[in-house]
Amino acid sequence: MKLIGFTMAEVLITIGIIGLVASMTMPTLINNAKNKELEAAFKKQYSLLTQAINHLQAQDVCTHSSCIPNGTTLLNYFDKIYKINKRCDDMPPGLPEYDKWCFPKNQRDSKYTNYNKTSSYLSTASFDDGQFYTMDGALISFEKRATDSKVIISVDVNGRAKRPNAFGHDLFMFQIIDKGPVGVLMPMGAEGTLYEDKKNVNYCSKTSTSVMNGASCTIKALSDPKYFTNLP
Repeated sequence: MKLIGFTMAEVLITIGIIGLVASMTMPTLINNAKNKELEAAFKKQYSLLTQAINHLQAQDVCTHSSCIPNGTTLLNYFDKIYKINKRCDDMPPGLPEYDKWCFPKNQRDSKYTNYNKTSSYLSTASFDDGQFYTMDGALISFEKRATDSKVIISVDVNGRAKRPNAFGHDLFMFQIIDKGPVGVLMPMGAEGTLYEDKKNVNYCSKTSTSVMNGASCTIKALSDPKYFTNLP
């Protein structure tokens, strides 16, 4: 019987090829896994937000924008429903724990960037009215805009302490839209929302450098099955 063997050079060449292929494919595999985690966390938080609004309405709590004078009021509603780890409003800004978990008040937050990561900050003016982080590490914030009374709920699905901290990647916006006597939770970018996708093409764009690029990505994250696969 003829024995088949390999020389040391052949073995080293084979190992080198395997290593090269691994080095080329591993970053893609790791990135895909991270994006899958973001997708799962996003869908979970969207489901929880929807359940919370439905629960409030079932308890005859008014969710119409006229019943919500500020974000703190909405935070107090959610406080009774969510498994809250910590309310940011219970901590004075400047504490290490606050800076780690919560949006600073009305500042340019350099820990965040926009959808295509071309901005060096995000303005926290839309996120700092009331905030809490949950037992599973998500950061949820509430805002009632003084200029037009729009009610915004935002969620960083894996929290401020965990990257990527980018609009439309792990940070998403929703809006309470008045439908008759009640307020309905709508994904930002949907018809009638502040950053309606059809009217604001620069707010979920792979080329726009707007600091608000990513604000309308929520509707796409819900409607496009390949959204998280194609993150910039």
